[in-house]
Amino acid sequence: MTNQYADRVRGMERIFKNLRWHAERLRSSSVHGGRVQYLTTSPDFPSKRASIQAYAQKLRWVVTNVDRPAAIMRLAFHDTTCAEPQREGWVNGGRGDIAKSALDAAHRKVFGYGVAVNPLHFKGLMLEKSEANAAHDGREIKGPIDKPTEQRVYQRIIDNRLEDGRFADYRAVVIGDALPCVYCKVKAVGLRYTNETAGVSLLETDDVFSAQEQTQLLALCREMGVDFAELDVLRDRGDGQAYVVDVNPTPYGPPAELKGRARKRAITLGAAALDQLRR
Repeated sequence: MTNQYADRVRGMERIFKNLRWHAERLRSSSVHGGRVQYLTTSPDFPSKRASIQAYAQKLRWVVTNVDRPAAIMRLAFHDTTCAEPQREGWVNGGRGDIAKSALDAAHRKVFGYGVAVNPLHFKGLMLEKSEANAAHDGREIKGPIDKPTEQRVYQRIIDNRLEDGRFADYRAVVIGDALPCVYCKVKAVGLRYTNETAGVSLLETDDVFSAQEQTQLLALCREMGVDFAELDVLRDRGDGQAYVVDVNPTPYGPPAELKGRARKRAITLGAAALDQLRR
């Protein structure tokens, strides 16, 4: 058996997927001494744009959503905001709620501060956004308001402006106890709260976060039951502090805008951290 495909995958598309998958098995077997290295995901099968696919390809591991006794790693891959912890021994197996309110509670526990505000009392501009993960639907509104909207959260606005007036979002890659690299996503004015970027660069983790902040980022992931994820982090120009505003346990990556040597290096760093995680 190859993989379990969605009902919409039929005919020739299914045949080509199976052919590519068997080719991956042959490459894995040839690199690893005749033994195919399987990485099982459940309940969802990662898109070809998912970072786990890029790392697995680098390592010549074969991603499958059919559990196999010989699998060298098992990854709980829930493309949802709230998931039931899967099982012991799985990467991300303890992952639960990653909604914005759950993240803020964990953030306050680990960092000692957060971004949530009470919209009934907060005076001035604040950010309203979805509780759900990766919605990219933030909008600035003036508080206080008469009544909060269900399934929305309200946050202070982080001043993450650059000198040229654009905005810098940092995306920290987390794999086990490692922070192998950080992407800097620059956003133009007017697209600040969207997923549209004006440029992406690859940065060394030590150049972005202090040793203490790195310890806190990893502690935050443990608090949320996450072993494999990418964190959206903003640095406030006013207080200089780092604020994690999103946890992404099913990330796409490296970002499409990252090209050439930088892209290859990001994959190499992520793959090395993943290989270390399974040992």
